Amino acid sequence: MDVTAEVSARIRDIFAEAEVARIVIALRDGDGDGGGAVSDGDSDSAGVVLKGDKEGAEINSGGGDDNDDGDVLRLVGGTVRDIILGRELGDERDFATPLLPDEVEARLKSADIQTLTMGKDHGTITAVLQTTNGHRHLEITTLREDIETDGRHARVRYTRDWRMDSCRRDFTINALYADAAGRVYDFHGGLEDLAARRVCFVGDAAARIREDYLRVLRFYRFSALMGDFGGDSSARSEACAAAVGGLAGLSGERVWSELRKMLSGKRGWVGALGAMESDGVLAGIFPPDYLIDDIAAAAERLYGLEKEVAPTFATADKGLFRFASLFELIEDHKGLNLLIKGVSGRLHLSRRERDYLGDILSPFKVKASDDLLFRRRVYEQGVERVLHRLILLRTRGVLDGELFGGCVEFLRGWRAVKFPVNGDALAETLGLGEGPELGRILRELEDWWLSRDCEPDRSACLRHAPTLLH
Repeated sequence: MDVTAEVSARIRDIFAEAEVARIVIALRDGDGDGGGAVSDGDSDSAGVVLKGDKEGAEINSGGGDDNDDGDVLRLVGGTVRDIILGRELGDERDFATPLLPDEVEARLKSADIQTLTMGKDHGTITAVLQTTNGHRHLEITTLREDIETDGRHARVRYTRDWRMDSCRRDFTINALYADAAGRVYDFHGGLEDLAARRVCFVGDAAARIREDYLRVLRFYRFSALMGDFGGDSSARSEACAAAVGGLAGLSGERVWSELRKMLSGKRGWVGALGAMESDGVLAGIFPPDYLIDDIAAAAERLYGLEKEVAPTFATADKGLFRFASLFELIEDHKGLNLLIKGVSGRLHLSRRERDYLGDILSPFKVKASDDLLFRRRVYEQGVERVLHRLILLRTRGVLDGELFGGCVEFLRGWRAVKFPVNGDALAETLGLGEGPELGRILRELEDWWLSRDCEPDRSACLRHAPTLLH
């Protein structure tokens, strides 16, 4: 893949951003001889260097010291990848530097730039810069090489060798660097893999995975992003599938973060789920009894139904909804609680996420769109959660197309309303005190109101309430 003039211009524009430019100036304002940089020997940066200019991209191969004068900061990883793919960028930028963390911190502070040091033990200093919209955080990480790994954590030492730093990265498409002049540095054929929409590990796939088993999940996530499930087939069938046992040692937060990112994407998540199912990865994370059969086919149906209802309904958290679709619909509350407890315990889900799973995986049968129980569920849980439940029922073949369509039409016309009567007003009207009888009447009155499309106002409801006395 060529680095076009447009790509080079986008890279230069990033370095010209006010906050980034301040950081570059601060880091260059050190010793003129490169003081503060790691000095563990000469850098061997032989590789492909693509230099963009106004006429296009000039390709050169080079070697020797890659830390030319003033080159103290480069973009790295996903930011470079996404620029080349033409994707929109958020505010996040990842930078790498040959300067030691202490020196990065000192130079930023000398330039009156606030720093955060939570990641300093791993070589990362976060610059905090004031903007018109608040604060912007930019991470700057010292070049590193792994000296010891255990599948979850790595012990590293700092280096000034850009190639060495690239060798510890997961995939070739994430091992790309770019400098302020718009040049892209590619040591492992990542540009070629981007052009082929291919996800390949840097070096030996099994070795990369043993360093951090999370890379199994990252392989499927980036394959979903690239739409590729065959480019590095040996990595998938031999390395990822063989490493499933190592997933048990990963923290729930890291596993959930990767799954959610993958499931929040566009079309690629469907193929990713199918590949993870066939490779035994999903069964390596969750008990197989929790998972539905033929996840690949169910994901295809789910994707189709999402497209069908998308013009009317927007899903705020697609990743969580698609995640819920992996699991069996439980028809008894005890079984449902066991499932949610197991899944939540594995991934350390938040209370909101647990409640969501409980709502859309709970027992729920729809007889008709005007059924009172259906209306009550819409009223209590909201349109989005009920719609998600309907889609799951339709995906599993439990709900026929006509009934599904009728319920969706009902949801399209639903407006969020509040029951106009509370317990105090009802007690005063009926002359009752607190107790089971008041609770029963309040519930039945609310059902009556729901059955009339929530149209009766407060006065009408209170006039009807005496008819409910026994």
